[in-house]
Amino acid sequence: MFWRILPHATLCIASDRLILLDVRQDRYLMMPDRIARDLRRWLEDEEATTAPTAIAGLLQQNGIWRQGDQQPTAARPLSLSVPPTLAAPQAPRKPGSARDVARVGALVTAAWLALRWRPLRSILRDTGRRQVPMRPGRSRGIPAAVGAYDRARIYVPFARRCLLDCLALHAWLRDHEEQSQLVFGVTGQPFAAHCWLQNADVILNDTYERVSRFTPILAI
Repeated sequence: MFWRILPHATLCIASDRLILLDVRQDRYLMMPDRIARDLRRWLEDEEATTAPTAIAGLLQQNGIWRQGDQQPTAARPLSLSVPPTLAAPQAPRKPGSARDVARVGALVTAAWLALRWRPLRSILRDTGRRQVPMRPGRSRGIPAAVGAYDRARIYVPFARRCLLDCLALHAWLRDHEEQSQLVFGVTGQPFAAHCWLQNADVILNDTYERVSRFTPILAI
């Protein structure tokens, strides 16, 4: 589970460490031990409103809470489960069609340009607006769609990166009217960050063994 304390900032507990993601600054922050107890108490208090002074000060010092922003709030935690099943075999068995290669190439290129020139917050806002509604039991077409993407992706001359391919595959699945959810996860000791796509039924572009090591900190 994770907490959204500002529209652009979420918190989770990973390896007993409190970690914050600020998508406005495209930045992760390990919360210091000296305020961890007060922060946990604030997050778990369903009646709490104003952030304690030490927490508010830390957010201001790090540019997470700025003048004009709404007050940080300790909202109810958001739960997210990672399904243990996969969408498609790992190894594509036949070449991608020219049409699919062209489309996947365009989507990967668009994602690469967006990550290079646009703020992460803006990219994620657009991703959230273009969701197919998430409902269990709507995965029949997923294996074929993911398999087609993987077959075409081989011919696209960009190195695979988790966020790059999550954005491109999300757009590809939207073309096919298939649902997907972009999930960011972290580990606390040692710190690491990763992202993947899933829906209510399956993991779309990773393995359960890998993503289960990460604690979700944001889902789009």
